Amino acid sequence: MPLRIDQARARAVSILETSFSDTTNAYLMQPDGSYRPVTAAKRGVAVRSQQVFQDYAQERAQSPDDTARKTFDVRRKAPEL
Repeated sequence: MPLRIDQARARAVSILETSFSDTTNAYLMQPDGSYRPVTAAKRGVAVRSQQVFQDYAQERAQSPDDTARKTFDVRRKAPEL
């Protein structure tokens, strides 16, 4: 299956945006080097990136679209005994 660069780039951007929008597990470094948790009040709605990724994976697993499902084919020979 050929790699579509535009699709890979869009997916990478989506992953980064989701990760940066996380308010549940996010911390901000303070000027003195200490860290404080990011609160939902500062960013709006609470976002848990791992839940977003899990939901996305479940949607793709249930998708009837053949391009969403990938198979793994072993292309090397088993070691000889």
